[in-house]
Amino acid sequence: CGGGGGSASAPAPEETPAVSETPGSTASPLEQFLNSENYNDYNIGADGKYSFNPSTSLIGGAEYEWTHEGRESPDAVNGTEPTQYRQGTYWAGIVQNAGPVIAHVGGTVNTFSFDDVASSGGTINNHDRDRKQAEVGGRVDYQWSENWAPFVQAYLDRRDYDSPVDDYGYNRDSKGYRVAIGVKGNAGPTLKGEAYAGYIHQDYSDGALRDVSVPDFGMR
Repeated sequence: CGGGGGSASAPAPEETPAVSETPGSTASPLEQFLNSENYNDYNIGADGKYSFNPSTSLIGGAEYEWTHEGRESPDAVNGTEPTQYRQGTYWAGIVQNAGPVIAHVGGTVNTFSFDDVASSGGTINNHDRDRKQAEVGGRVDYQWSENWAPFVQAYLDRRDYDSPVDDYGYNRDSKGYRVAIGVKGNAGPTLKGEAYAGYIHQDYSDGALRDVSVPDFGMR
């Protein structure tokens, strides 16, 4: 008699446990940290120019920003989220072109208003950083050649804080000046810039704060 053929059954597939998604589940510490770093920045502004004649123009403008302070900023506080602040910038000036001489005279006003921010130790007060900064000055360029133009510039500035003293009891109001000489170069359509050397002085109203008097160098 013939032997009966046995049939082998395929093993049943393993069932994957269902992942339970509970509404309102707590985010991980990493997710909480990343969410706390979210921010929205906005700005609005306008500028214009009015020419009195071919060589003399009036320029001006204004800009208002709703922005934040980067974590890498030396002024940033260790809050649980980035510090939000508002900055207004308003400027006006006159530009005079007289042959090889180009003169700029003008002024700028900046306003800063900071929000308080939460921290692990409580609320950090940032309102002692609210301030107004005003600057007035001028610059004269002399177009020595097609590619080179030496210049001299000088500015006065004043910083007035809304709070008489900060959280540490210091009056941070100050006034100062910056002077510099430099040269602007043009070595082609893709290589332009300027370099300068000068001096900065800042005089603080509070005698406990040391005045700043330092050389100033830069390129851009």
